[in-house]
Amino acid sequence: MPRYKKPVGIYWLQAATTAVAGLGDRSHIWTYRLPSLLGGVLAVLLAFWCARAFATPQEAWLGASLLGMTLLLAAESTIATTDAVQLACLLGAMGVLLRAYLAGRDPKRPALSTRLILVGWASFAAGILIKGPVVPGVCLVTVIASSPGIAIGAG
Repeated sequence: MPRYKKPVGIYWLQAATTAVAGLGDRSHIWTYRLPSLLGGVLAVLLAFWCARAFATPQEAWLGASLLGMTLLLAAESTIATTDAVQLACLLGAMGVLLRAYLAGRDPKRPALSTRLILVGWASFAAGILIKGPVVPGVCLVTVIASSPGIAIGAG
C-alpha cells in the first residue's frame, strides 16, 4: 500500500531517477534511493561551498569532509528518504543567505549576482517541495537572528 505522506518533491525525484536509471522498470529499489545518494553528495559539496564564504579552502574541505563522514549522512544517503535531499536544499539556500549577509556587512565583497540569487530561491523552493516548511523555517530563524538590532539573550 503506497504511503503518500510527504510533499511531492521526493516522489518526483524518485520517479525521475527510476525512469532514467531503471530504464522504465519500476521494480528495482536502488533506483528509488538515487535521489538520497545524490542529495548526500550534493550536501557535502554545498557544505564546502558555504564554508568557502568565510574560511580557507583547507578549513572548508575539513568541514565538508567531516559532514561526509558522519554516520547519519551515510545512512540517510543510502535509503529512500527526504533528509539528504533536504539537507542539500537547505545548504544551497543558506549558502546564498550567508553570502548576502557577508556582502551587506563588508563593502569590499562583491554584490550577489542575479544567477546566484536565483539559485538560492530555487534551493528554497526545492526545499519546500521536498519537506514542506523546514527550509523556510530555518531560513526565517537565520534572518531574524542575524538582523541588526536584535540582541538575543540580552537582559
